[in-house]
Amino acid sequence: IRKGDIIVYDSGILIGMVTNTDSNSSKEILISDINFKATSKILGKDISGMAQGALGNGISLEFISQNDDVMEGDIVITKGNDLFLPGLSLGVISAVSQNESNLFKEVSVRTSLSDIDLSRVLVIGR
Repeated sequence: IRKGDIIVYDSGILIGMVTNTDSNSSKEILISDINFKATSKILGKDISGMAQGALGNGISLEFISQNDDVMEGDIVITKGNDLFLPGLSLGVISAVSQNESNLFKEVSVRTSLSDIDLSRVLVIGR
């Protein structure tokens, strides 16, 4: 296990990444951690953004234009033009807030972290 390795659940759900290692242990951050960021897109749509951890609120999807057609229930996946493989599941959009005075929508994504067994994960080296 090395720094930068990604952690996934066996069904393609992104869990997090390794941030530090030593001879006997490693440290990871989950996708809900505020230090987590990944380029992302909406499955089946030509809409991209930046997923950022939002602690208890799962993930915030940043840089979604007011004109972009996103809605609750849309699936968010990794885009693959950064450290992460393309097509890994980040979660499902749980809320979309639109304010015409803002350039971007506020989009919340519910992760699957609470629904899976975190004692059984895969670590994928870069």
